[in-house]
Amino acid sequence: MKTLIELQEQYYEEFKGLPSYSPIVRNNQKNDAFELVVLKVLYGKFLPDFVKSNINELRKYVIAPPDAGIDIFYQHENGDECSFDIIQVKNTALDESELRNAILGMRRTIDDYCKNPKLINSETCKEMLSSSSLDKANKSHCNYYVVHTGVADDFSGSEENEHILTMKALEIIYNNTSEFVDNDEIAIDTSMQYGSLDNNHGAIVCSINGFDLAQLNNTYFSTEAGRNILFGSNLRESLITKKSKTFQAMSNTINECPENFWYYNNGITIIARDADIADANDGKVSLRDFSIVNGAQTTSSLGLFLREAKKNQENEKIEALKKVYVLARILKVGDEKMRQDIAIYNNTQNPITSRDMVANRPEQKYLNQWLLDDTYPQIFVEIRRGSQIPGGFNKGIVHRKTTNEELAQLAYASFLQKPFTAKDKKSALFNNDYSQSDYVINKIYHDIFFCDKENPDNNGVIFTKTKTDIDELLFVQHIYKEAKRVLKTTLTERITKAQEQKENETNPDTIKNIDARIAQNSLHLDTAGICMFYFISLYYEFKAQFDAKSDKRLFNYDRYYSDKEFKKKLIEASANLFLTLTVKVLVKTASEANKAANVNNWVRSPSCEGKFFEALREEMASNLELEEKYRDFLIEFKVQ
Repeated sequence: MKTLIELQEQYYEEFKGLPSYSPIVRNNQKNDAFELVVLKVLYGKFLPDFVKSNINELRKYVIAPPDAGIDIFYQHENGDECSFDIIQVKNTALDESELRNAILGMRRTIDDYCKNPKLINSETCKEMLSSSSLDKANKSHCNYYVVHTGVADDFSGSEENEHILTMKALEIIYNNTSEFVDNDEIAIDTSMQYGSLDNNHGAIVCSINGFDLAQLNNTYFSTEAGRNILFGSNLRESLITKKSKTFQAMSNTINECPENFWYYNNGITIIARDADIADANDGKVSLRDFSIVNGAQTTSSLGLFLREAKKNQENEKIEALKKVYVLARILKVGDEKMRQDIAIYNNTQNPITSRDMVANRPEQKYLNQWLLDDTYPQIFVEIRRGSQIPGGFNKGIVHRKTTNEELAQLAYASFLQKPFTAKDKKSALFNNDYSQSDYVINKIYHDIFFCDKENPDNNGVIFTKTKTDIDELLFVQHIYKEAKRVLKTTLTERITKAQEQKENETNPDTIKNIDARIAQNSLHLDTAGICMFYFISLYYEFKAQFDAKSDKRLFNYDRYYSDKEFKKKLIEASANLFLTLTVKVLVKTASEANKAANVNNWVRSPSCEGKFFEALREEMASNLELEEKYRDFLIEFKVQ
């Protein structure tokens, strides 16, 4: 494997001067290539191959200079909810003051953009942000990162969404190619052995110092990729905040009676493919391919406590942490199935199941294998968090990557025409309903994923569809995201122009009319960002009413991904036909229900779904042009 420096050299030679109209790697600027290295390490598993032919895809994440202090912008999408990684990359060592200024600079850029895009003096940055889903309503979902080559990994006064990545942290993520920590040595105290570590299975019961565990956590905590390595087999959320009750309780114990921590805490469980005690007298255990399968909250809390103590130079707290010990079971398990079973059974004390806890169910494994088999189209469904996309899968066909959670929501919105359920029941999808015995997991899950190969008529809706049906559904979701960007650009431009008119206007009546126009465009803009499931339901309503040959028509996927002009036309047509109508109907129903002041709440209400279909079908019946426009859309963008 190449080193990060060698990778930077390779990317410089590969991408220098590209793209020609606005290069992300400038000639004679090798430092520019370091941004691609960071992009590869943090997000490479989701992106197309880092080769010259994919430059237009890669430039969607790297902001070409001048960049207004933001080098990489990455949007995470989960259904119609978004979060954003804002990254500045420095191929040099920064001190605490410089790190703080870099974070403040990125925050300032995001704040300015959300106030008025005209305040951004970098056209490349403005273009990137404008094409995203970032707006005033979700700017609190931003995470800020500074990457540098120095040793400082935090600074005084940093917020919980502000992170520093050192070269060491990048190297750890880059060199760990699996979902586990490759190898490390952990100091232990007072161990008891169960079974024989010479065999395939065995265990050590011991105590680990809280300071050592905190340091281990802080090596990996900064990024999702790092946390997936350390907590790769953990089925619960590993993130802890300073305001959480768990952290507050553990902090009080450390501050007031650190020696009692061992008694109060349930301890942690570590699974390793291999483990051995290097020297029993020295009290060390060497681990290979390991992760913390239970105890992520404990480990994260200790790490946060140490970070806060270091930032505030509270040496007495650091010394208190060194008095903390945590009960630990270190399990050597060579069998993969047993590792997964241990991960599940170690987390069943929590009565609410997670998406990961159904990953070993036969219907989930079958779903993954069926959609990923050699028949066309090949679709990757992530059934366990952090799963690697298999080699050979064409990541350039971006719509063919999803999760079982997202697929379930999309199925409710499309095949079952229940956009409210799709949006509202996400958190309950994988929860075990112990009050019933008729369904797998629960009714919501059952209606989507139940699979009985002997009696397929009883199957959940996903297993009544073909791979091409699911392919189309994922593509419809994809064109919503692209159409949303087009509509967002148009509406933002209208709002900006109206604001400029207002600045030069003195007539009160004209100003009043301009304000009304701004408010209306703003309402449509807000609605466009939260209506994905209603957009999908609308598309399938059109399909049901107007497309008698729907089973034989397929989107021209090959042309979409190879012909830029065709792609642009398809996205614009989708925005003009499907998205604008979705927004129009939602705004109309919200106004009629006196909910226009908070359309976000209206979209999340059960009443919205019925009113939406009622208004949509009335529109489709009265507006005869819609069927003609839809048929023109089919002729231009689908093939038989």
